[in-house]
Amino acid sequence: MSYQPHGRVENYTRPFLVTAWVFVFMTLWLIASLFGLLWVIAVSYACDLLLKWAGRRKQGK
Repeated sequence: MSYQPHGRVENYTRPFLVTAWVFVFMTLWLIASLFGLLWVIAVSYACDLLLKWAGRRKQGK
């Protein structure tokens, strides 16, 4: 089998982020419709704390 160098690959970062945003948006609407607005606020705040903690942990602080 011969080696053939590969060219540049497509950058799928933006489509991933758009899809992730849509997923988060739909999830928060689902929580709001099932449990109410206070649960959306609580889940959003918990996700914010989790992401901040993960960022601090990744930086080693």
